[in-house]
Amino acid sequence: MDKVLTVSEMREADNYTINVLNVPSAELMRRAGLSIADEAEKASKMLNTDEITVVCGVGNNGGDGNCFGGGVGKKGEKRGGYGL
Repeated sequence: MDKVLTVSEMREADNYTINVLNVPSAELMRRAGLSIADEAEKASKMLNTDEITVVCGVGNNGGDGNCFGGGVGKKGEKRGGYGL
């Protein structure tokens, strides 16, 4: 996997998007989660499975993971979710 942005660059991009472009952080999480769900759907088709397990930590990535779990559920895949 290639890194596109460093952690500090990503924080700066998030801050700009939220505070200058007025996109709510919840919307950013929703978009991130749905994008991950799209990629998981492609991977599950390649692996010939409809089961996806979501493990979420705390903080922003945990929010993205929860949105991801909701996204795959809407697409019809079987899912399990775990919060840490």
